[in-house]
Amino acid sequence: MIRFRALAACLVLLSLFGCSANPNRASWFGGSTTITTTIDPGINQNLPIAVDVVVVYDADLLAKLRTTSASSWFERRAQFQRDYPEGFVSLYREWVPGQDVGSEELSFSTGARWGLVFANYQNNKENRLLFDPHLDIKVHLSESTFTVDPVE
Repeated sequence: MIRFRALAACLVLLSLFGCSANPNRASWFGGSTTITTTIDPGINQNLPIAVDVVVVYDADLLAKLRTTSASSWFERRAQFQRDYPEGFVSLYREWVPGQDVGSEELSFSTGARWGLVFANYQNNKENRLLFDPHLDIKVHLSESTFTVDPVE
């Protein structure tokens, strides 16, 4: 009977944390994501662009950020940090059109739920994309939009 309970407990834990295909899970262990960025010449009306790669721990904050535009994120970023001091980690950069950037790493601790990339283009679009922080990503900044893809 004790062996059966131990086996059942292991199966429950394994199904919850070990083999989940759900990228919206909280990270059981910390980790890092490598971000490889390419920037086209002439992006953002030939102006520098601010980009923030954010890994979110707090579920309430995640719900808010999923509906926050990049321009709003950059305007309210300091307030988000005050309201959620342990709610996220981020990698902020500002680049010029055509800049050679390469790769950088963003480390995160336990509890990472989702990642978001905010790119502050000079347009009225949302300029926000989600990513799984447990995967390395490629960020490509083009003239007036950007993509975030997992590295295969």
